[in-house]
Amino acid sequence: MIGDDYNDTKAQLDSVRARRPKFICINDNMEDPSDDVIDLFQDFLVSFFPNPSSFELKEGSRNIYLRLEELEEVEGKVKMAWNFCLAFGSLIFVYLVNRGGRKKGGDRGIGGVGGGGRGGGASKKDR
Repeated sequence: MIGDDYNDTKAQLDSVRARRPKFICINDNMEDPSDDVIDLFQDFLVSFFPNPSSFELKEGSRNIYLRLEELEEVEGKVKMAWNFCLAFGSLIFVYLVNRGGRKKGGDRGIGGVGGGGRGGGASKKDR
């Protein structure tokens, strides 16, 4: 168990480093570690694992989410925003396509020239 005491922590980490086991489990019981203990532990990890895993964040990067649920919540909101934008964009597209399909003179259906409705042509009495 790794604690706050520098000398005990150094002895335990040196023992692990000397044995070079294939698997290690380090439990920390740190409540208020000094900067020296933190540096000692970080140096141990770098010496024991010199090559970063492909799953690790790049140097200088930071994971802003403490819990997976927080990440999933943000991803859900982003997905909802994209879906809204896609739906709104589709509506605009359909509107523009339908608007572009009309003739420039307007619709001449009811009452206009060529229409068969009221007021556009001669009635039976006028013939």
